[in-house]
Amino acid sequence: MRYPQKFRSWKENRNTKIANNKLTIGLLNLIVDNYSVAEKFLAISAKKAKINILNTVGLATIYNAAGNYDLRDQQFVKLILQHPEEKLLLKAVQAKLQYKAEQYAQAEMAVKDILKEDHKNLAALKVLEQVLSKINNLSELNVYLPRFIKYNVLSEAQINRLQIEIAKEQLQQQDNYENLKSCWRKTASNLQEKPAVIAAYTKKLLQFDKTDSALELLENYLDSSWNNELVAIYGRVCARTPQAQLAKAESWYITQKHNAVLLLAMGRIAIRFKYWAKAQEYLTKSLEILPDPTAYFLLSEVYENTGETHLAIDALKNGLLGQENEH
Repeated sequence: MRYPQKFRSWKENRNTKIANNKLTIGLLNLIVDNYSVAEKFLAISAKKAKINILNTVGLATIYNAAGNYDLRDQQFVKLILQHPEEKLLLKAVQAKLQYKAEQYAQAEMAVKDILKEDHKNLAALKVLEQVLSKINNLSELNVYLPRFIKYNVLSEAQINRLQIEIAKEQLQQQDNYENLKSCWRKTASNLQEKPAVIAAYTKKLLQFDKTDSALELLENYLDSSWNNELVAIYGRVCARTPQAQLAKAESWYITQKHNAVLLLAMGRIAIRFKYWAKAQEYLTKSLEILPDPTAYFLLSEVYENTGETHLAIDALKNGLLGQENEH
């Protein structure tokens, strides 16, 4: 029986409305991780809807969360056949699901294939940045960083953090002093002023026994700015003249009287040239501000050298107790 055109149009519209309603219910349940209900409604709407990309991607997302990766990938094969004009975008969505499933190698390969066809594909670049960051592949991140910047994949803050991490990694990879110096010279001047980058460079200088260079770098920074990580490193440097090193640290103490990290560093330096009275004073003040196992262990060393065995034992116990509480 042939229905009048008006009735057929009404029926089509009604089916579309029902399908859209099922799609809405399915997607809402998907958002709140109610996968069984979401799958039911998305499957129904996929059969009724003319354009079923959202339905099918929703189902793929459910299969991904359930670990049914073959079923997930089958949805994308079907979609790409049905919508070849959206092939690259659909592949990027599939790669994003692979990333969420911790299938990092597959996701990386997929987005790199996309970028061979479209080098500025924003969806692929975003997934690639997420994958490379997750697996901490800084060398690859450095390769793609110009594209990430050019196509606004990252915020300015994210770019700054990534540039710092890359600079640190490059410095840490140097296996001799000459290469380290060359790497530092090539490091951008604005990055040479970042405490995290200075810390990485300083640690490598110390590794190659370039104590004077490390001290100069740390002192130049701390004379004009402040950073607790660099202060902590400064306290561990074994200077040839610990008296001058302690005098420098004491000059910072004028404006940093309540800084437990600086006091701990001063205590370390005082111990190094056996200035037990000052070491005890600084470590005690540091512990009053911030109880720390390391400070207790150093204070125990001080008491042991001044013959105050019972106080040394007490400090050691407090340090061990602090370590237990940290874990």
